[in-house]
Formats: sequence, C-alpha cells, structure tokens
Amino acid sequence: MLTKIFSVALAAAALAAGGAAQGALERAANANDVVVAIARPQGSGIKAEIRFVRELSGSGLHVDVKASGLPAGQQFPYHIHVSPVPSNGNCTATGGHFDPTGVNTPAAASYKCQPDNAAATCEVGDLAGMYGKMVPDGKGNFIASYNAAMLSFGGKNSILDHSVVIHAPNLTRLACDNIVGYVVSGPDSSTQSSGDGYSSKDVAEGNRRSSSSSGASVRAASLSAALLLVAGAVFA
Repeated sequence: MLTKIFSVALAAAALAAGGAAQGALERAANANDVVVAIARPQGSGIKAEIRFVRELSGSGLHVDVKASGLPAGQQFPYHIHVSPVPSNGNCTATGGHFDPTGVNTPAAASYKCQPDNAAATCEVGDLAGMYGKMVPDGKGNFIASYNAAMLSFGGKNSILDHSVVIHAPNLTRLACDNIVGYVVSGPDSSTQSSGDGYSSKDVAEGNRRSSSSSGASVRAASLSAALLLVAGAVFA
C-alpha cells in the first residue's frame, strides 16, 4: 500500500510541479499498478497527447490534453474508442465509442450527452461531449485539463487497452493512438525512457503552460493530497 501511495505521489508531483519530483516511467504489467496512462494521437498534421492520472480521492482520473496542428476556426471532437489501434495505424479499426454502460444503444431514439447528467446520458468515452471539443487557438494549439469522474484504470470503465481518436468536424477520423498504462518506478531526474519512448521528462512536458485557474487548482490539490497521504503513511 505504501508503495502505491508513493507511486501516485510521484506521478502527481511530476504533473503538478513540472518535474520537480520525477520518476522513470515503466510500462505497467498489472492494471492495478497503473498510476499514469498516456495516448499520443498523430495523423493529418495533428500531434496530441492525452494523459490520465489516477485521482488520489479514488474518484475518476485527472486528464490533461494538449494538441497542435489543428486548423484554426474549427471544432474537433475526440473520444475513447473500444478497440486498440492496429499496427498499421488504421483509426477506423478502433470501432465505436467506449460505452460500457450502454447509454448509446441501437434502441435509443437519439444520443445527446448532457454533462450535468453524464452518468445517465453520456458514453464513458465521450470526452468531447462531457468536457468540450478541441477548439484550437489561432496557432492551431489546444490545451485542456479536467477531472473525469467516470474514467478508471480498473473495472468496467477501465480505459486501458482502448484508444483515443481525434475527429474532424464531419467526424472523419484524423488521428489516433492506444492508451498505455505506466507505473512510476522512483525518483529519477534522468531521461530514462520506457519501452514506448516515454520518459520522466515527457510526463513533465507541457506543464509549463498557461492553464485555467481550475486546472492549476486541481493539479495543486492532487499534489497536496499526495504529499499528505505520504506523510500520513510514513509518520502514522
């Protein structure tokens, strides 16, 4: 239990403090050990990174999104899809949206995600429906940060072994990548890479940015909670 607390604390610290307390990322062999999951969709000139971090409160995942190469003046839906991206990179092969609760079934007359009633009306994978589409700035960049209460690394709502797809406004699939879970092995300021080429610096990258006050508050709260939990575990 103490090891898990320290791992989550390291992940929270790396994301919240821009790498002040980092650990080398290693691909997780067991879903129960995952504290960070990353997808990096690329295609059609788009480069994106979506990072999912276990919330210490036990309620959902914290999500950081960044993307570049998006044509300005358009809105781009993005979702978690059911199947992984195959080795040939075919985004069409990822199937439909991840919907383990069966909100959007053939029997449904119509589907309309209502963020205020997400559990009853939204597909678990409908990130754009619950938290907004990617709306780039004048340079084609997009940044977002939010808590996703319905996402998890375990159980029927687990996002592991699924994929993220970015769509054009007409829902054409532009970019995709698999969601891969990682553990944080320990404090390490080096650039040691995981098997997929991610490093401790990759986790910290993107936090030196202008973000909303709510996103900054969430990261600060996650770090504070992590440190409090560690202190409690050590000195109890």
